[in-house]
Amino acid sequence: MELKEAVQIFRKLSNELNADFSAYPLEEIKEGIKRLQDESNPDDLMHSAGILAVCMNATDDDMHDHTIEELIDLLEEVDQIGIDDYLDLSAGEVRLIHEDEIDEIWTESLIDLIKECYDLGDVPSFVSIDWEQTAQNCKVDGKGHHFSGYDGSEHYSAPFYIFRTN
Repeated sequence: MELKEAVQIFRKLSNELNADFSAYPLEEIKEGIKRLQDESNPDDLMHSAGILAVCMNATDDDMHDHTIEELIDLLEEVDQIGIDDYLDLSAGEVRLIHEDEIDEIWTESLIDLIKECYDLGDVPSFVSIDWEQTAQNCKVDGKGHHFSGYDGSEHYSAPFYIFRTN
C-alpha cells in the first residue's frame, strides 16, 4: 500500500467519527501508517473504516479511547466479518448481519423465539402452522426491535445491518 492510501484510510476513519488524529502522538501515527502499508489492502480497509465508524457511532464509542494500533486491529477485524458476526468495542458490542442473509436469519430467529416462548407441544399434529407468515406478522416492529437488545436501533453500512447488543 502506498503512503498516500494509508493516510487516506486514517482520514476517512477520522472524518467518519468526527475525530482528530492530531490528538495522537506523531510517532504512533507513523507506526500505524507503516503497519497499514505493510499488511493491508487499501480498498478493503477504506470500506472497513466506514463500517467501523458506523459500529462505533452505534455504541457511542470514542475513537480516542483506542490507540492507533487498536484501531488498526479493529479495522482488520471488520475486514474479516462474516455473514452474521459480532464486534466487541470498548463501549459495547454490535452484531453485524449481511444484507443478503438478514431476512432468512431474522425469520429463523423469530421462529425459534416463538417456539421458546409458547408451549407448542400440546398442539395436535393435524394443526399446521404457517411459520413464514407467522414470522412476517412479527416483523412489523422492524429489525432493530428484534436484533438490538440494547436500544432497538438499526444501523446500516453496506453490506451490513448493524445492531448494538449491549
